[in-house]
Amino acid sequence: MDEIAQRIVSNRTSYSIAQVVKFILDKKVKVEDFPANDEKDKRWLAALKTELTKRLKDKWKEVEASNSVLECRKYLDEYEHTGVNVEEARNFLITKDEEQWEKVMDTLKAKNISHENIAASVDKYKELFPENVGIHYDECKNIMDDIPWFQTKANNTRKDYENYRKQHPGEHEEEIIKAIEQIDDDVDWNTAVTNGSVDAYQKYLNKHPNGRHVAEAQYRINNRDAKDILLDELQEDPNSHSVEEINKTIYDTAGLNHSDLLRVFNIAQVAAIENYVAPNQLPTSTPSRELPRGYTEVYFWGLRGTGKTCAIGATIGYLSNIRRSLTPHRDNPPEVDQYIEQLQMLFNMGGQICMLPPRTVTGNLPAMSFSFNEKRSNDPKDKNKMPKEHRVTLIDVAGEVFAGIFKQSRGTATSREEDIAIAALKKCLKDEYNNKIHFFIVEYNDDSILEIPGYGRVHKSQVMKSLAEFFNKEEIFNDSAVSLNLLVTKCDRIREGDRMEQVKQYVENSGWGVAAEGINNISVNARTGCMYGMGFSIGEVFAQDLCIFCPDDAEAIVTEIEERTYAYSNTWMGKLIDWFRH
Repeated sequence: MDEIAQRIVSNRTSYSIAQVVKFILDKKVKVEDFPANDEKDKRWLAALKTELTKRLKDKWKEVEASNSVLECRKYLDEYEHTGVNVEEARNFLITKDEEQWEKVMDTLKAKNISHENIAASVDKYKELFPENVGIHYDECKNIMDDIPWFQTKANNTRKDYENYRKQHPGEHEEEIIKAIEQIDDDVDWNTAVTNGSVDAYQKYLNKHPNGRHVAEAQYRINNRDAKDILLDELQEDPNSHSVEEINKTIYDTAGLNHSDLLRVFNIAQVAAIENYVAPNQLPTSTPSRELPRGYTEVYFWGLRGTGKTCAIGATIGYLSNIRRSLTPHRDNPPEVDQYIEQLQMLFNMGGQICMLPPRTVTGNLPAMSFSFNEKRSNDPKDKNKMPKEHRVTLIDVAGEVFAGIFKQSRGTATSREEDIAIAALKKCLKDEYNNKIHFFIVEYNDDSILEIPGYGRVHKSQVMKSLAEFFNKEEIFNDSAVSLNLLVTKCDRIREGDRMEQVKQYVENSGWGVAAEGINNISVNARTGCMYGMGFSIGEVFAQDLCIFCPDDAEAIVTEIEERTYAYSNTWMGKLIDWFRH
């Protein structure tokens, strides 16, 4: 560490976080230069990393949008020392390197290809990935001097090597022998893997005693039963084991490797499993102030593990990363903005592999206030119109709070955290100024037994039923309640057939139907209206902690919210009218 860096580190408390971030971006100091000796240091360092990540977030998004090797290399040149998005940038370059090299190989494989076209492909690779940068640069620079050989290597078949041997006797003979041996080795190994029997692996060993798959073949013979059972479970249900189990337990005890996982998952999924780092715990928050006026309150009620926070995260991810229109309320507490930001990062875009959020903690009741714009019209006549704005407060009612309401209904003692959260919840629900939308979360094909601390075991649907008693006793439903929805999550379990029809049958034939009917009856008596059913899935979930995010059902939630909330104008005249109305 040089003198300037030492001075910054020694006097860090005299600088603002923003100033220290600028020092880092200017390469005067590195993040790792700052100590983390105690909790205070760790909190300061966490705030620094959060701000640094926020500052570089847009720059990295520009690189991703450009899909440019040069832009990615420029990002690394300028910001590699920060450590932010560095791993993503390096992986991006490796992927692009392999893609460009694959194009060179494809050019060499093409029949009757001209030397000019080969030279153009080679030059393009060397332009993007010059010496000391490109993984395949050394191979690439020799191609034009020995085109027939590199064409043979690109095709990489026994027939091509034998033809080359006839046409160029004596040239590359040792490489040809090794290449043919490797081809035969791989063919026989793939045959053994496909068969999967002890006899097949032994046959491979007999034929290739020095083959490159010998160790794995011997290991599979010795451990086949345990390993094959685990592989069968993963192939039957990609959710049968968590990421942690796959990375720690399965790899260590059953001998699964990268190739094995590719039999179950695609390349992107395997990479996500192998590089998985568990997300941080979501910040704890309970409303300690009056919720913003004019912001429709949207309550998500659900027990632990029902996918409630996933539904909220998917909604926020859709608005943030696809609509790109979410603006947090200026008076949100810092922990609420952090809650929103973490969900934004977990559900970052459609089609990309995302991490599922950790469960919320006891007593947590984050109230996330923000505004978002309506979807722009595709009508050419409306292209210059400003989309209208909706204002909402999403309230994530932790499953433990839900369980606390159940314990109160049964006269069982509740914890201090539960009492505080329930009192805050009642205060919000009984305030009739803001309209209210309710989403009651139930999990498809799961009305299992739940262990409630301080009470015992009970069916999940019975806990939902107690919520109807709570609403009735506290007279929750009033003129401010404008929409009730039963959101049936984890509908990715429905593989075929009419999804909504299966959801309807499941609810009607399970304990959830009785519980939902109780809430619906109270709502009808209070003239709030009937409860509507919605199916929901965040996409293709695998390894229990990861998913390929599909925003379709999140968009349906947003559409329901839009239809039930006031649309504020974004023009000056419209804002003036809204001001008089509200």
